[in-house]
Amino acid sequence: MRLYPAFAASYIAFLVTGAISPVHAAVWNYGTQIGLSSDWNDNPALADDTFDTESTFRFLASYDGDFERRSYDNILTFSPSVTSDYYTDSQFSKLQTTNFFLPGSFSIQRPTRQWTLGFNASQQSVLSNEESTSQGATVGLLESDDTVTQLSLSPGLTWLFSEQDELSINLNYDITDYDLDFTNRTDSSSIGGVFSYRRFLNERNTVGMTAFYSSSDADRKARVPVGVVPPTDPPTFQIEEGKVDVDSSSNFVTADYTYAVNEISSLRMSYGLQAATTESVTTINSTGASRSTGELTFDSTTYNIEYSSEGPRSNFSIAAVRTVTLDITSGQPQDRDEARLRGDYRITNRLTGSWRVVFWQQEPVALVVLDENNTPINFRNEQKYVEAETRLSWNLTTKWYLDGRYQYRQRTNDQTFGNRNLDLEAVSNNITLGIRYLWKELPR
Repeated sequence: MRLYPAFAASYIAFLVTGAISPVHAAVWNYGTQIGLSSDWNDNPALADDTFDTESTFRFLASYDGDFERRSYDNILTFSPSVTSDYYTDSQFSKLQTTNFFLPGSFSIQRPTRQWTLGFNASQQSVLSNEESTSQGATVGLLESDDTVTQLSLSPGLTWLFSEQDELSINLNYDITDYDLDFTNRTDSSSIGGVFSYRRFLNERNTVGMTAFYSSSDADRKARVPVGVVPPTDPPTFQIEEGKVDVDSSSNFVTADYTYAVNEISSLRMSYGLQAATTESVTTINSTGASRSTGELTFDSTTYNIEYSSEGPRSNFSIAAVRTVTLDITSGQPQDRDEARLRGDYRITNRLTGSWRVVFWQQEPVALVVLDENNTPINFRNEQKYVEAETRLSWNLTTKWYLDGRYQYRQRTNDQTFGNRNLDLEAVSNNITLGIRYLWKELPR
């Protein structure tokens, strides 16, 4: 699977020149800013404590643009962004990269209907994990050795078919492609859709239901340990090139309820059933032999509880979520419980602050790991992750901003493979200090 960035450019050109009717006058607006920041990280790849990790220091230059074409019934927006790194230490010269991002949307508004089309294209360099082997690299080498290209399209329709009833249908198609083979990275494509119905009972109470379905196809080239023939005691393995294909699907149905506590606060709750199905097949190129996990199915309950408040000086939300996610590399369902806390506050007219805390715990379910004889092996991998981040932004003048940021990350893995147990921990601290120049602000 290979992608071409020209596809995204030609598609957006079609939207600008052909998809929007010139019958009604339209207005173009734009905003743009540039920035320069310094960044220190003591463990950028979040490698576990069994490795001797190295801290990095870099300068990051960035450009962010916002372009908008607005007419009486439609809006086209796209927000190109470019970032470029420079590392002062020559040993990290392979980390110096330039990344490109192009998100955007197009919407058509009618009295009772709204059609939307979201799109996103990006090309980014990938930081190799110090605990894994990348193509042409050795274990423990920190470098930017790969490039990932991602494209997505997400059409949608929202229909208010009565004063109290609203129907939403949103589809999505995503493609992810890595340049290099024989890494632990996976090319994939997925398609899905969300159907949502809401009924506004009164000013405070809203009920509804949501149905979701997604299907993904992932593949990667891999080097696979294969037992030699005839078997030896103890067993002897040789490395063969092969391919791993993972087909996965997931769906859920939830009942939803929203309560408007007051004019600025609301409580949202949903509860339902979720099912995930996956199958992973490994094929050896030289012999054509394959082994499969078989079709694994897992049913679970899912919930989402969120309280949010949006005031004149501050915003705040707290949420608890339980889902089953599919690991696109292994194809295994992951039972995840997650808590999120975020907020921002305007301290003074010139100084604003924000914070974000995320915690999740996940463990594979319906997990089957096979040895070279297709015999199941006892395997367990419980992961916990914590991320905390705080930001400050000081408006020096009408055009200049001084920004500061601190991020803390921690990941723990409790692994059991056969009769072996392994506890791993990774910790990262990241400090960023930068300055931005607001060339022009997009009118709102």
